[in-house]
Amino acid sequence: MKPLTMRDFAPTDREPALRIWEDAFLGDNAEPSEEWFSLPGARLFVWEQGGEVCATARIHDFQASRGEARLQCGGLAVVAVALPLRRTGVGAQVVRDCLAWMRAEGCPLSSLYAFREAWYRSLGYEVCGRRWKVSVPAGRLPAVEGGLPIREASPEEWSLLEPCHAAWVRRYCGMNPRTEQRWKKVLAPSGKPHSVLVAGEPAQAYVVLRSTAEFSGEQAITEAVWETPEGYRAFLEILAKVGMNRSKVSWHEPPDLPYLAEHFDTDVEVSLSRPVMFRANDVPGALRALHPDGDGEFTVEVVDEVIPENRGPWAVRYKPGEVEVSPAKAAEIVLDIRAFSQALLGQPSLRELARAGRAASSSARALEAAAALMPESHVYCLEFF
Repeated sequence: MKPLTMRDFAPTDREPALRIWEDAFLGDNAEPSEEWFSLPGARLFVWEQGGEVCATARIHDFQASRGEARLQCGGLAVVAVALPLRRTGVGAQVVRDCLAWMRAEGCPLSSLYAFREAWYRSLGYEVCGRRWKVSVPAGRLPAVEGGLPIREASPEEWSLLEPCHAAWVRRYCGMNPRTEQRWKKVLAPSGKPHSVLVAGEPAQAYVVLRSTAEFSGEQAITEAVWETPEGYRAFLEILAKVGMNRSKVSWHEPPDLPYLAEHFDTDVEVSLSRPVMFRANDVPGALRALHPDGDGEFTVEVVDEVIPENRGPWAVRYKPGEVEVSPAKAAEIVLDIRAFSQALLGQPSLRELARAGRAASSSARALEAAAALMPESHVYCLEFF
Protein backbone atom coordinates (compact mmCIF):
# COMPACT_ATOMS: atom_id res chain seq x y z
CA MET A 1 0.00 0.00 0.00
CA LYS A 2 1.28 3.46 -0.90
CA PRO A 3 1.95 5.84 2.00
CA LEU A 4 -0.99 7.75 3.48
CA THR A 5 -0.88 11.26 4.93
CA MET A 6 -3.38 12.36 7.59
CA ARG A 7 -4.26 16.05 7.89
CA ASP A 8 -7.10 18.39 8.89
CA PHE A 9 -9.94 18.90 6.43
CA ALA A 10 -9.61 22.06 4.30
CA PRO A 11 -12.31 23.83 2.25
CA THR A 12 -10.64 22.59 -0.95
CA ASP A 13 -11.34 19.00 0.20
CA ARG A 14 -15.10 19.47 0.02
CA GLU A 15 -15.68 17.90 -3.41
CA PRO A 16 -13.50 14.80 -2.97
CA ALA A 17 -14.90 14.25 0.54
CA LEU A 18 -18.44 14.52 -0.80
CA ARG A 19 -17.72 11.95 -3.52
CA ILE A 20 -16.37 9.54 -0.91
CA TRP A 21 -19.43 10.08 1.32
CA GLU A 22 -21.86 9.62 -1.56
CA ASP A 23 -20.42 6.17 -2.19
CA ALA A 24 -20.23 5.31 1.51
CA PHE A 25 -23.30 6.85 3.18
CA LEU A 26 -25.33 9.34 1.24
CA GLY A 27 -26.06 8.18 -2.28
CA ASP A 28 -26.07 10.71 -5.12
CA ASN A 29 -29.37 12.39 -4.21
CA ALA A 30 -28.50 13.63 -0.73
CA GLU A 31 -26.69 16.88 -0.02
CA PRO A 32 -25.12 16.83 3.46
CA SER A 33 -25.66 19.78 5.75
CA GLU A 34 -22.83 22.19 6.47
CA GLU A 35 -22.34 20.40 9.80
CA TRP A 36 -20.81 17.47 7.94
CA PHE A 37 -17.88 19.71 7.05
CA SER A 38 -17.69 21.94 10.13
CA LEU A 39 -19.22 20.55 13.31
CA PRO A 40 -18.59 22.27 16.66
CA GLY A 41 -16.95 19.95 19.14
CA ALA A 42 -15.52 17.68 16.46
CA ARG A 43 -12.50 17.56 14.15
CA LEU A 44 -12.66 16.32 10.57
CA PHE A 45 -9.61 14.69 8.96
CA VAL A 46 -8.76 13.57 5.45
CA TRP A 47 -6.11 11.18 4.16
CA GLU A 48 -4.11 11.69 0.99
CA GLN A 49 -2.42 9.09 -1.14
CA GLY A 50 -0.34 10.28 -4.06
CA GLY A 51 -1.67 13.82 -3.60
CA GLU A 52 -5.34 12.74 -3.84
CA VAL A 53 -7.87 12.74 -0.97
CA CYS A 54 -8.82 9.10 -0.48
CA ALA A 55 -10.40 8.80 2.99
CA THR A 56 -12.09 10.73 5.80
CA ALA A 57 -12.81 10.41 9.51
CA ARG A 58 -14.22 12.66 12.23
CA ILE A 59 -13.36 12.60 15.94
CA HIS A 60 -15.92 14.04 18.37
CA ASP A 61 -14.74 15.51 21.65
CA PHE A 62 -16.78 13.50 24.17
CA GLN A 63 -16.45 12.25 27.71
CA ALA A 64 -17.59 8.87 29.01
CA SER A 65 -18.94 8.52 32.53
CA ARG A 66 -17.62 5.76 34.80
CA GLY A 67 -19.08 6.22 38.27
CA GLU A 68 -17.70 9.53 39.52
CA ALA A 69 -14.98 9.52 36.84
CA ARG A 70 -15.22 11.23 33.45
CA LEU A 71 -12.87 9.79 30.82
CA GLN A 72 -12.00 11.77 27.72
CA CYS A 73 -13.49 9.83 24.82
CA GLY A 74 -13.02 10.33 21.09
CA GLY A 75 -16.20 9.52 19.17
CA LEU A 76 -15.06 8.13 15.82
CA ALA A 77 -17.38 8.75 12.86
CA VAL A 78 -17.60 9.15 9.04
CA VAL A 79 -14.78 6.67 8.48
CA ALA A 80 -14.95 6.33 4.70
CA VAL A 81 -12.58 5.26 1.94
CA ALA A 82 -12.70 6.03 -1.77
CA LEU A 83 -14.28 3.13 -3.63
CA PRO A 84 -11.20 2.05 -5.66
CA LEU A 85 -9.09 1.80 -2.48
CA ARG A 86 -11.43 -0.30 -0.37
CA ARG A 87 -10.11 -3.67 0.83
CA THR A 88 -6.53 -2.44 0.43
CA GLY A 89 -5.84 -1.66 4.11
CA VAL A 90 -6.58 2.06 3.86
CA GLY A 91 -9.57 1.91 6.22
CA ALA A 92 -7.62 0.05 8.90
CA GLN A 93 -4.78 2.57 8.63
CA VAL A 94 -7.27 5.44 9.01
CA VAL A 95 -8.51 3.95 12.29
CA ARG A 96 -4.95 3.33 13.52
CA ASP A 97 -4.03 6.93 12.74
CA CYS A 98 -7.08 8.16 14.64
CA LEU A 99 -6.19 6.02 17.65
CA ALA A 100 -2.64 7.38 17.62
CA TRP A 101 -3.96 10.95 17.37
CA MET A 102 -6.30 10.40 20.33
CA ARG A 103 -3.49 8.93 22.45
CA ALA A 104 -1.29 11.91 21.66
CA GLU A 105 -4.13 14.25 22.67
CA GLY A 106 -4.50 12.56 26.06
CA CYS A 107 -7.75 10.77 25.18
CA PRO A 108 -7.66 7.28 26.75
CA LEU A 109 -10.97 6.03 25.33
CA SER A 110 -12.74 5.87 21.97
CA SER A 111 -16.30 5.00 20.93
CA LEU A 112 -18.16 4.46 17.67
CA TYR A 113 -21.20 3.00 15.95
CA ALA A 114 -20.01 0.36 13.53
CA PHE A 115 -21.18 -0.35 9.99
CA ARG A 116 -19.97 -3.89 10.77
CA GLU A 117 -18.92 -4.75 14.29
CA ALA A 118 -16.63 -7.60 13.23
CA TRP A 119 -14.41 -5.23 11.22
CA TYR A 120 -13.92 -2.80 14.11
CA ARG A 121 -13.47 -5.73 16.49
CA SER A 122 -10.32 -6.62 14.53
CA LEU A 123 -8.99 -3.17 15.49
CA GLY A 124 -9.67 -3.58 19.20
CA TYR A 125 -13.19 -2.17 19.59
CA GLU A 126 -15.91 -4.14 21.36
CA VAL A 127 -19.62 -3.76 22.10
CA CYS A 128 -20.29 -2.52 25.64
CA GLY A 129 -23.74 -2.47 27.19
CA ARG A 130 -27.01 -2.67 25.30
CA ARG A 131 -29.43 -0.28 23.65
CA TRP A 132 -32.90 -1.74 23.32
CA LYS A 133 -35.40 -0.62 20.71
CA VAL A 134 -39.00 -0.97 21.86
CA SER A 135 -41.72 -0.83 19.20
CA VAL A 136 -45.35 -0.88 20.34
CA PRO A 137 -48.59 -0.73 18.32
CA ALA A 138 -50.39 2.42 19.43
CA GLY A 139 -53.35 0.38 20.67
CA ARG A 140 -51.06 -1.64 22.93
CA LEU A 141 -49.49 1.32 24.73
CA PRO A 142 -50.31 1.11 28.44
CA ALA A 143 -52.95 3.50 29.76
CA VAL A 144 -50.86 5.22 32.42
CA GLU A 145 -51.39 8.56 34.08
CA GLY A 146 -48.07 9.84 35.32
CA GLY A 147 -49.47 12.47 37.64
CA LEU A 148 -46.91 15.05 36.55
CA PRO A 149 -47.61 18.23 34.56
CA ILE A 150 -46.53 17.91 30.93
CA ARG A 151 -45.61 20.87 28.78
CA GLU A 152 -43.77 21.65 25.58
CA ALA A 153 -40.34 23.30 25.76
CA SER A 154 -38.19 24.98 23.15
CA PRO A 155 -34.62 23.89 22.28
CA GLU A 156 -33.42 27.10 23.95
CA GLU A 157 -34.74 25.73 27.26
CA TRP A 158 -32.25 22.86 27.21
CA SER A 159 -31.15 23.69 30.77
CA LEU A 160 -34.53 22.37 31.98
CA LEU A 161 -33.51 18.93 30.71
CA GLU A 162 -29.96 18.99 32.04
CA PRO A 163 -30.62 17.72 35.61
CA CYS A 164 -32.61 14.76 34.25
CA HIS A 165 -29.85 13.94 31.76
CA ALA A 166 -27.18 14.37 34.46
CA ALA A 167 -28.96 11.70 36.54
CA TRP A 168 -28.36 9.24 33.70
CA VAL A 169 -24.72 10.31 33.46
CA ARG A 170 -24.40 9.18 37.09
CA ARG A 171 -26.55 6.06 36.64
CA TYR A 172 -25.07 4.60 33.43
CA CYS A 173 -21.45 4.25 32.36
CA GLY A 174 -20.48 5.51 28.91
CA MET A 175 -22.74 8.59 29.04
CA ASN A 176 -21.48 11.91 27.68
CA PRO A 177 -22.08 15.00 29.86
CA ARG A 178 -23.45 17.52 27.37
CA THR A 179 -22.28 20.99 26.55
CA GLU A 180 -24.69 23.66 25.32
CA GLN A 181 -23.44 23.02 21.77
CA ARG A 182 -24.25 19.33 22.05
CA TRP A 183 -27.72 20.06 23.44
CA LYS A 184 -28.43 22.30 20.46
CA LYS A 185 -27.25 19.55 18.11
CA VAL A 186 -29.69 17.08 19.71
CA LEU A 187 -32.68 19.42 20.03
CA ALA A 188 -32.31 21.35 16.78
CA PRO A 189 -30.10 19.43 14.32
CA SER A 190 -29.09 21.56 11.33
CA GLY A 191 -31.12 24.37 12.90
CA LYS A 192 -34.42 22.47 12.59
CA PRO A 193 -36.08 22.33 16.04
CA HIS A 194 -37.46 19.04 17.33
CA SER A 195 -40.51 18.87 19.58
CA VAL A 196 -39.54 18.65 23.24
CA LEU A 197 -42.02 17.50 25.92
CA VAL A 198 -41.11 17.84 29.59
CA ALA A 199 -42.82 16.11 32.53
CA GLY A 200 -42.60 17.57 36.03
CA GLU A 201 -41.36 20.79 37.58
CA PRO A 202 -38.44 20.34 37.91
CA ALA A 203 -38.23 17.87 35.04
CA GLN A 204 -38.41 14.18 35.95
CA ALA A 205 -38.62 13.06 32.30
CA TYR A 206 -38.37 14.47 28.81
CA VAL A 207 -39.06 13.30 25.27
CA VAL A 208 -37.55 14.62 22.03
CA LEU A 209 -39.15 13.79 18.68
CA ARG A 210 -39.68 14.98 15.15
CA SER A 211 -43.18 14.13 14.00
CA THR A 212 -43.26 11.73 11.09
CA ALA A 213 -44.69 13.08 7.84
CA GLU A 214 -46.66 9.88 7.23
CA PHE A 215 -50.11 10.10 8.81
CA SER A 216 -50.90 6.96 10.84
CA GLY A 217 -47.33 5.70 10.32
CA GLU A 218 -44.75 4.74 12.93
CA GLN A 219 -43.52 7.56 15.17
CA ALA A 220 -39.92 7.20 16.31
CA ILE A 221 -38.85 8.97 19.50
CA THR A 222 -35.49 10.68 19.05
CA GLU A 223 -34.55 10.65 22.74
CA ALA A 224 -36.28 9.82 26.02
CA VAL A 225 -34.89 10.16 29.54
CA TRP A 226 -36.54 9.70 32.95
CA GLU A 227 -35.05 10.27 36.37
CA THR A 228 -37.66 8.67 38.66
CA PRO A 229 -40.40 6.01 38.54
CA GLU A 230 -42.90 8.86 38.37
CA GLY A 231 -40.94 10.24 35.44
CA TYR A 232 -41.13 6.90 33.63
CA ARG A 233 -44.90 6.77 34.08
CA ALA A 234 -45.14 10.31 32.72
CA PHE A 235 -43.00 9.21 29.77
CA LEU A 236 -45.50 6.43 29.02
CA GLU A 237 -48.32 8.97 29.25
CA ILE A 238 -46.51 11.11 26.67
CA LEU A 239 -46.17 8.08 24.39
CA ALA A 240 -49.94 7.53 24.52
CA LYS A 241 -50.49 11.14 23.51
CA VAL A 242 -47.99 10.85 20.66
CA GLY A 243 -49.56 7.58 19.49
CA MET A 244 -53.10 8.98 19.15
CA ASN A 245 -52.76 9.35 15.34
CA ARG A 246 -49.95 6.86 14.72
CA SER A 247 -50.04 3.13 14.11
CA LYS A 248 -46.94 2.43 16.18
CA VAL A 249 -44.49 4.22 18.49
CA SER A 250 -40.84 3.21 18.90
CA TRP A 251 -38.09 4.39 21.23
CA HIS A 252 -34.82 3.27 22.84
CA GLU A 253 -34.27 2.17 26.43
CA PRO A 254 -31.08 1.46 28.41
CA PRO A 255 -29.95 -2.04 29.44
CA ASP A 256 -32.30 -2.32 32.45
CA LEU A 257 -35.27 -2.04 30.03
CA PRO A 258 -38.10 -1.04 32.41
CA TYR A 259 -40.81 -1.48 29.75
CA LEU A 260 -40.15 -5.21 29.51
CA ALA A 261 -40.36 -5.65 33.28
CA GLU A 262 -43.92 -4.36 33.60
CA HIS A 263 -45.62 -3.61 30.29
CA PHE A 264 -44.69 -6.28 27.73
CA ASP A 265 -47.71 -7.30 25.64
CA THR A 266 -48.69 -9.16 22.47
CA ASP A 267 -47.19 -7.60 19.30
CA VAL A 268 -44.64 -5.57 21.28
CA GLU A 269 -41.21 -5.90 19.66
CA VAL A 270 -37.96 -5.56 21.61
CA SER A 271 -34.65 -5.76 19.75
CA LEU A 272 -30.99 -4.87 20.23
CA SER A 273 -30.40 -1.65 18.29
CA ARG A 274 -27.21 0.12 17.27
CA PRO A 275 -24.95 -1.07 20.09
CA VAL A 276 -22.09 1.28 20.88
CA MET A 277 -18.50 0.03 20.72
CA PHE A 278 -15.70 1.26 22.97
CA ARG A 279 -11.93 0.87 22.91
CA ALA A 280 -9.25 1.80 25.41
CA ASN A 281 -6.54 3.77 23.59
CA ASP A 282 -4.35 4.15 26.67
CA VAL A 283 -4.67 1.41 29.29
CA PRO A 284 -2.69 3.06 32.13
CA GLY A 285 -4.27 6.43 31.34
CA ALA A 286 -7.77 4.97 31.48
CA LEU A 287 -7.09 3.21 34.79
CA ARG A 288 -5.63 6.38 36.33
CA ALA A 289 -8.78 8.29 35.37
CA LEU A 290 -11.01 6.08 37.56
CA HIS A 291 -12.28 7.23 40.98
CA PRO A 292 -12.33 4.18 43.29
CA ASP A 293 -14.10 4.08 46.64
CA GLY A 294 -11.87 1.49 48.29
CA ASP A 295 -8.31 0.22 48.04
CA GLY A 296 -6.60 -2.75 46.44
CA GLU A 297 -3.90 -3.86 44.04
CA PHE A 298 -3.36 -6.27 41.18
CA THR A 299 -1.19 -6.78 38.09
CA VAL A 300 -2.61 -7.01 34.59
CA GLU A 301 -1.45 -7.62 31.02
CA VAL A 302 -3.57 -6.34 28.12
CA VAL A 303 -2.89 -7.92 24.72
CA ASP A 304 -3.26 -5.25 22.02
CA GLU A 305 -1.92 -5.92 18.54
CA VAL A 306 -2.77 -2.42 17.29
CA ILE A 307 -1.32 -0.42 20.22
CA PRO A 308 1.43 -2.61 21.73
CA GLU A 309 2.22 0.11 24.32
CA ASN A 310 -0.97 -0.95 26.11
CA ARG A 311 0.35 -4.41 26.91
CA GLY A 312 2.31 -3.78 30.08
CA PRO A 313 2.24 -5.77 32.29
CA TRP A 314 1.00 -3.12 34.73
CA ALA A 315 1.00 -2.94 38.52
CA VAL A 316 -2.22 -1.21 39.62
CA ARG A 317 -2.61 0.14 43.17
CA TYR A 318 -5.60 2.18 44.20
CA LYS A 319 -7.09 3.94 47.19
CA PRO A 320 -10.15 6.19 47.52
CA GLY A 321 -10.07 8.73 44.69
CA GLU A 322 -6.68 7.71 43.28
CA VAL A 323 -5.18 5.02 41.02
CA GLU A 324 -1.44 4.45 40.51
CA VAL A 325 -0.24 2.46 37.48
CA SER A 326 3.37 1.44 36.93
CA PRO A 327 5.25 -1.24 34.95
CA ALA A 328 5.29 -4.74 36.45
CA LYS A 329 7.41 -7.84 35.83
CA ALA A 330 4.51 -10.30 35.54
CA ALA A 331 0.72 -10.28 35.43
CA GLU A 332 -1.89 -12.01 37.57
CA ILE A 333 -4.66 -11.15 35.08
CA VAL A 334 -4.34 -11.45 31.29
CA LEU A 335 -6.99 -10.34 28.79
CA ASP A 336 -7.12 -8.75 25.37
CA ILE A 337 -7.93 -5.11 24.65
CA ARG A 338 -11.52 -5.85 23.72
CA ALA A 339 -12.25 -7.62 27.00
CA PHE A 340 -10.37 -4.93 28.93
CA SER A 341 -12.47 -2.20 27.31
CA GLN A 342 -15.65 -4.01 28.35
CA ALA A 343 -14.41 -4.53 31.91
CA LEU A 344 -13.33 -0.89 32.09
CA LEU A 345 -16.90 0.28 31.33
CA GLY A 346 -18.57 -2.52 33.30
CA GLN A 347 -20.82 -4.46 30.89
CA PRO A 348 -20.03 -7.28 30.54
CA SER A 349 -18.23 -7.20 33.87
CA LEU A 350 -14.76 -8.52 34.59
CA ARG A 351 -16.27 -11.41 36.56
CA GLU A 352 -18.49 -12.32 33.60
CA LEU A 353 -15.51 -12.13 31.25
CA ALA A 354 -13.52 -14.44 33.54
CA ARG A 355 -16.37 -16.95 33.66
CA ALA A 356 -16.54 -16.87 29.85
CA GLY A 357 -12.80 -17.58 29.56
CA ARG A 358 -12.01 -14.14 28.14
CA ALA A 359 -9.97 -13.01 31.16
CA ALA A 360 -7.41 -15.40 32.68
CA SER A 361 -6.38 -14.99 36.31
CA SER A 362 -3.83 -16.81 38.45
CA SER A 363 -5.08 -15.11 41.61
CA ALA A 364 -8.63 -14.91 42.94
CA ARG A 365 -7.54 -12.00 45.14
CA ALA A 366 -6.24 -10.05 42.13
CA LEU A 367 -9.42 -10.70 40.15
CA GLU A 368 -11.57 -9.44 43.02
CA ALA A 369 -9.38 -6.34 43.43
CA ALA A 370 -9.65 -5.56 39.71
CA ALA A 371 -13.41 -6.18 39.77
CA ALA A 372 -13.76 -3.78 42.69
CA LEU A 373 -11.92 -1.07 40.76
CA MET A 374 -14.03 -1.75 37.64
CA PRO A 375 -17.38 -2.91 39.07
CA GLU A 376 -20.28 -4.24 37.04
CA SER A 377 -22.44 -1.45 35.65
CA HIS A 378 -25.01 -0.86 32.93
CA VAL A 379 -23.42 0.85 29.91
CA TYR A 380 -25.42 3.22 27.73
CA CYS A 381 -24.72 6.06 25.33
CA LEU A 382 -27.37 8.55 24.24
CA GLU A 383 -25.22 10.25 21.62
CA PHE A 384 -25.70 9.31 17.97
CA PHE A 385 -22.80 10.42 15.79
